[in-house]
Amino acid sequence: MKRCPASHLPIREEPEWRAIHNDGGYETIFRLIGSDIIHCKHRSDNGNIVLSRIDSKKFLSILENLNLLHRPIYLLIDFENVTDIGYQYRTDFLNFAFNWGKNITMLVLYNVRDEIRNRLECFSAIAPEKIHMTFASSYRDGLDIILKLHEHSSVEKPEPLEKNESEQLKNRLLAAITRISLLNLLDQPVHPSPAENEFYPYFLAVEEFRKDMISKRMFDRQHKNELRQKYELQYKKQLSDLQQEIDLHKKQVHNYKNTLTALNSEIAVRNEKLYRLHAVDTEKKTITGLLCTQLRSIDKNNHFENLCPDMADNIQIAELCDLNLTAGEALFIDQLKIKHPFLTNNDVKICLLVRKKYSTKVIARLSETSTRGMESIRYRLHKKLGLQKNQSIKAYLCGF
Repeated sequence: MKRCPASHLPIREEPEWRAIHNDGGYETIFRLIGSDIIHCKHRSDNGNIVLSRIDSKKFLSILENLNLLHRPIYLLIDFENVTDIGYQYRTDFLNFAFNWGKNITMLVLYNVRDEIRNRLECFSAIAPEKIHMTFASSYRDGLDIILKLHEHSSVEKPEPLEKNESEQLKNRLLAAITRISLLNLLDQPVHPSPAENEFYPYFLAVEEFRKDMISKRMFDRQHKNELRQKYELQYKKQLSDLQQEIDLHKKQVHNYKNTLTALNSEIAVRNEKLYRLHAVDTEKKTITGLLCTQLRSIDKNNHFENLCPDMADNIQIAELCDLNLTAGEALFIDQLKIKHPFLTNNDVKICLLVRKKYSTKVIARLSETSTRGMESIRYRLHKKLGLQKNQSIKAYLCGF
């Protein structure tokens, strides 16, 4: 078993007795000396260490593992290479002293640098009376202090060492500063030392600082309330504007749906009308065909030979397009067929619809073809009419 070189007490170490502080780049290693002395050492591969926090869960789990949660213990902490102490570590330390470490009898810190000693003395000034906190120059000196206290009483707390007036005033001043800076206890006044004492100006300065902090706290609270009220008003206004916009969008969607329903109904009515017109047209074609057949059978001298095709063409154009041809439109058809005799009935129908300024989409539907297909038909019709590239069909047909 490994033994302490200074006291020859047995030393117990476990691999899991390590608290890793990734935020600070260091680890805290714990080991047991004897039966009730916990030794803590901070180690880092980067040299200087800034203590970031205390891992209370790890420490308490070690005490539980050693069955030391409710027994008096002694802490020996090595501060070698520790160059600074973070705010979270300081608050954790006070929480540790007042809450987690209620069974700590003595706390000995050694290898403490001068630049952080004053902060640690603040801890000593405000620590509970049951915890005796002191400093040592080395591991051996710190262990000797603990062992001497251990010899006097293994259970009872020793009488506190008498301190001179200057030391007492110093501790009072450090305790006041710690209460203000770490515990944020601003309501407890700082009682000054006698006016003739050298610490008197410092006590007055700390008291003024405390009053300033109270004023600042009141100002911050008022400013915070003003900001809260301001942003609550902004939030309510934005929420109201957003709700109005949502209601408007809902109304627009409702109107769009109603419009769409009306348009679909109109399309259905027109499709039904087109279906009826198609049926009528088919019937008229049949009757016209029969009439022409009968005329040819009784027309021995071919007087009606040219009449039948013209009659059929005009009926087809007028009825298929659902048009009541005016005299001008009938004249237009006659002139168009005379000037362009190679146009089919479908071409003449499209020309009439174009002249009446129907859109390509509507003409495509009336012709039972797609819009793209109608564009191709119009392109071929442009060539049939012998138009130049810069001439439009509509302008040309409107010139008749």
